[in-house]
Amino acid sequence: MRTVYRLLLWAFIPLAGHAQKVEFGAGGGPTFYKGDLQPRFRPLNPGIGGNLILRYNLDKVISAKLQVMYGLVHGEDRHSGDPFLKERDFSFRNTLLDYALQVEYNFLNFRTHDGHYEHDWTPYLFAGYGRSHTLKKVISAGTNTFSYSDGSTGIVPFGIGLKKMLGPRLNLSAEFSTRAFLNKKKGSLFDGLDGNAQQNSYTENGLVSDPRKDDFFLYPNTRQKDKYFQVSVTLSYLIYRVNCKIPGKKFSLF
Repeated sequence: MRTVYRLLLWAFIPLAGHAQKVEFGAGGGPTFYKGDLQPRFRPLNPGIGGNLILRYNLDKVISAKLQVMYGLVHGEDRHSGDPFLKERDFSFRNTLLDYALQVEYNFLNFRTHDGHYEHDWTPYLFAGYGRSHTLKKVISAGTNTFSYSDGSTGIVPFGIGLKKMLGPRLNLSAEFSTRAFLNKKKGSLFDGLDGNAQQNSYTENGLVSDPRKDDFFLYPNTRQKDKYFQVSVTLSYLIYRVNCKIPGKKFSLF
């Protein structure tokens, strides 16, 4: 898989040399989680993540984007409104690195290839494929805490966004992204609790002396698939080639 992304990255380099349709940027925003600890989406319990992007605008409607996100996703029973979950007092904190190649569809003709524009804003949809690496997972249950690395798994990022032109070379985009796991087991154990099995990260890592384990950990509260989300705002810089008035001459302005 690393080889595939290296090839994709090297594919972008000559495109940048053409300096017509490429933009790069950075941004970030809050992350959220939905799963066994939080069966409902809770916007008031966020983590945080930062992004780097490299976008290639194929035309005014379709763009391809390579995105990397590093951040923290967490969940805590104590923020639940369920007394059973508060009594369980389970929590997790995942430090993540994910990357994905996405295709964006602009609803409006946002820009032309030479930097001119037909619309200075557009909503857009996106979807793609990527990998999510759990660099460090910290799980707590009462007074017991342990941490480990959980490896990587495939994800499908998808969502909706809004682009706005700030100037000839600057774009501002805001988007809501969902990361869904392709591997069922990895996805179920993202928060350390697997609602589809009689084992989970709490018991598998040896913390079996807690007398509450049979009630609280072998039978998690939900069997829904875990997901995580991000609301991100990104500032990007557009590179394009400017034609001068001398026939046969071109120059790039950066």
